[in-house]
Amino acid sequence: MRVLLTGGGTGGHIYPALALARHLRRTVQGVELLYVGTATGMERDLVPRAGIPFRTIEVRGLPRRPGLRQVRALWRAWRSLAEARQILRRFRPDVVVGTGGYVCGPVVYVAYRMRIPTLIHEQNVIPGLTNRLLARLVDVVAVSFPDTTFFSKAKRVVITGNPRASELVDVDPARIGALRTEYGLRSDRPAVVIVSGSRGAPPINRAAAGLLSRLRRAPFQLVWVTGRVHYDAVRSQIRQMFGSGELPGLTVMPFCDDMPALLQLAACAVCRAGASTVAELTAAGTPAILIPSPYVAGRHQERNAQWLAERGAAIVIPEEELTPDILYHKIIHILENDASKEMRRRSRELGLTDAAQTLTLLVCSLASRQRAR
Repeated sequence: MRVLLTGGGTGGHIYPALALARHLRRTVQGVELLYVGTATGMERDLVPRAGIPFRTIEVRGLPRRPGLRQVRALWRAWRSLAEARQILRRFRPDVVVGTGGYVCGPVVYVAYRMRIPTLIHEQNVIPGLTNRLLARLVDVVAVSFPDTTFFSKAKRVVITGNPRASELVDVDPARIGALRTEYGLRSDRPAVVIVSGSRGAPPINRAAAGLLSRLRRAPFQLVWVTGRVHYDAVRSQIRQMFGSGELPGLTVMPFCDDMPALLQLAACAVCRAGASTVAELTAAGTPAILIPSPYVAGRHQERNAQWLAERGAAIVIPEEELTPDILYHKIIHILENDASKEMRRRSRELGLTDAAQTLTLLVCSLASRQRAR
């Protein structure tokens, strides 16, 4: 079976595709994979690192304002159809799976025109523009949230959850213990994890920095994932504040390679509300303080965060209201008022942890239909 995966731009589109790819490799004998992205998105680094063959097409998002940039984008979009067709003819996939982002538009559309079975996966409560446009054409639309109701004209809609969540199930306790040891965390104090994201979110980092003066008296340890772009500046700020790069109860890093284990050991997580993050939180059952990004197209993160908060699994702080004082008191509320246990229970109830298996079954079903033609 040959499966072509496409999606890119942000980790929210890429990580679910990679999670599905890993599950396909584990469970489908002889599966061949190819990933199509762009040369400028995060996928150009993440996909080859995952050991998946990678091809690129040249396509960009369409500027909203008319002008030369819009004309160039339209020209690239037209050319990308021919590039996608060439890749599809050479690879001859049994199924094409799109996970969002403008790169999957031309690839999935050309696959549809070539009568190759197609599936798109939507990670957010409110779908992105590309998936909205493709939904009428593809054979299956897979959604992560039961509340996603924007695909009324799709041929078939299946609630699968996000395959990223499947990777947080049954995390080996040895991994959690190894991470606790690596970060120097005590077992008798709760760990609060602040994740600024792979690219870093300055407002979250500023709020985290404001917690440091209270950390010696705080009833928790702090693991602060700054994002690679901001790590050096954060370390410099800590040295200026405390005269050294070390502070008891604080672990600072640019990126965590084992987020499943980190979320499993966390008593509370402070983070954005991207689709993959929400899937990870609910799979791990981690109580969360969410600061949704107001800069994401369609304000998807705000709706994702609201969905969790309405069900008692998270607290939402709008970015414009985020201060160190507010963040500190929200953390204490979760840790000291027995809110953590109830939030953890409700979060786990929301997790669809068999998403990767469900998607794999859909992909195999579509592939069988293609081979039967």
